[in-house]
Amino acid sequence: MNEIVFNSALAPYMHAYMKEYATKGFNCYRHAFPLMQFDRYLTRSGYDKDFITETAYHGWTEWLNGHRDSTKYEYSTVVVSFIKYLTEMGHPCYIPRLPKFHESDFVPYVFTAEEMEKIFKACDEWRDRRHTVRNLAIIMPALLRLLYSTGMRVGEAVSIRNRDVDFERHVITLYHTKNGHERLAPLNESMEAVLKQYIHYRNKMPLPHVADPDSFLFTSPQGRRSQHSCAIWQRFNSILRDAGIPYQGGHHGPRVHDLRHTACVHSLVNMVWAGKDPYCCLPLLSTFMGHIHVTDTEHYLRLTQNMYPEIIKLDEIVTSPIKEIICNTVNTIGDEND
Repeated sequence: MNEIVFNSALAPYMHAYMKEYATKGFNCYRHAFPLMQFDRYLTRSGYDKDFITETAYHGWTEWLNGHRDSTKYEYSTVVVSFIKYLTEMGHPCYIPRLPKFHESDFVPYVFTAEEMEKIFKACDEWRDRRHTVRNLAIIMPALLRLLYSTGMRVGEAVSIRNRDVDFERHVITLYHTKNGHERLAPLNESMEAVLKQYIHYRNKMPLPHVADPDSFLFTSPQGRRSQHSCAIWQRFNSILRDAGIPYQGGHHGPRVHDLRHTACVHSLVNMVWAGKDPYCCLPLLSTFMGHIHVTDTEHYLRLTQNMYPEIIKLDEIVTSPIKEIICNTVNTIGDEND
């Protein structure tokens, strides 16, 4: 939290709020940027009070004009939470209502099974002959398979340290997650084989401490942590091109993060084809994806229904006999009561 700096008159309270939030085990950095934006507004407007007035809050919301509705909602939830904290600390504040929640119409790109095979093939055949600190030739085959196998985010994957991988329990412990909650990512047999092969060749690199428990699992040829912001994203686009999968650009992808969406949809499809009810699968899938609420996972159910309409027909075939039994039972009870 040392790099988080507040400068307004409310800076001490913002630091205390962030510290308390982190103490509860949450990821305080998700709150940092919106609160820093609010702090910047207060500083520029010369605000010198130790509480929030209605004028100050609405002035800030007007300052956000030009941002997307989803961004305004996200920022507002953080600031309103901070305002409630101030009130609890004895500073009477104006407590605003949150803006109307903006339902995103974003539809992620979900790769087909055939496209995933092409991606892995292109990744395995890629040879980067440039000897730079961003050379990812040894990393990408294992990294992409890990993202698809576990549904984890890229940022979670590049934050894994050697000690977090437990082959005896067949799990990876994720500490740096989006929601700030630790979770276990399961490893199947084939994924373990890939990781063991990657670790075997990685340890052959002449790097000090590369196999130490505290070292990162995915490292560059210079022994540094592999960053995902540019290098991985650029390399993934090259792999898509080699695999013959067109890049649509903008928010249409495909993006490396779409491997997470694909993992979720494919997992749900596999469970339904195995005879499981899709709605009964949601709690399990929600835990697998690291979602806090099951409702966050329902979006993937709608994606699955759109991409695989035969899944719905299969579900009707499976559940229709049960529905018939229930209807007959209800009718029988009704006749007896008459």
